[in-house]
Amino acid sequence: MHIDFIGTWSARLKRGKRNSSILINKNILVDCGPHTVEALLEMDVNPCDINPVLITHMHLDHFSGLIELIWHRSMSNCDPLLIIGPENIEDSIKKLLKLYYSPENFYNFKVLDKFDGIERFNGKHPAPDYGYRIEMDKTLFFSGDTSLSDEIINGAYKSDVLMHEATYPSGMENEAALHGHSTVSQAIEALKRSGSAMLVPMHLSDLSLNEIKSRNIYIPEEYNSLEI
Repeated sequence: MHIDFIGTWSARLKRGKRNSSILINKNILVDCGPHTVEALLEMDVNPCDINPVLITHMHLDHFSGLIELIWHRSMSNCDPLLIIGPENIEDSIKKLLKLYYSPENFYNFKVLDKFDGIERFNGKHPAPDYGYRIEMDKTLFFSGDTSLSDEIINGAYKSDVLMHEATYPSGMENEAALHGHSTVSQAIEALKRSGSAMLVPMHLSDLSLNEIKSRNIYIPEEYNSLEI
């Protein structure tokens, strides 16, 4: 399994960072924040090769680039884009396409409930949220944005890589829970309780990054890749 990091950062961006998103084997896109099309092109990935797209939840930093992707693919005469996401995602996409005065032939997508090798698990976040278990030659679990969650931990059981959000540093568990996020210690707890082999923290902030460095945990970087 080949993983490209499009973005690793939380909603409060900083220079040189993009919102949390990954690309698996050059075709499965997990989350699609602003300017994801631009990132794909900079990585020499043809957006027409993307299928499916997995959306964890419909906050701007995870979802808003999807309309850009649909526009680009429609203008490039790609096959329909396959999308898996929270309830009502199809209606939301259509409303946004209408808001942007999209031509009729730009409604070139199909929302799916399931896809081979991909399973959904509910996260704990203010917006309806999924974590995704992706099983191929290896198993990856992507948590999306979530407070520490038994269902997410169960979904990640014995995965080769657990990509778990770590927005807050340890000691800020109350603040993290208030906003539906996790601390670095909680991401480590999810790793241990799930029996996963490797933790890749995602949805980072300056505060959490400082702790991750001090704990010598793997740090994903924009436009870098990981082979598992």
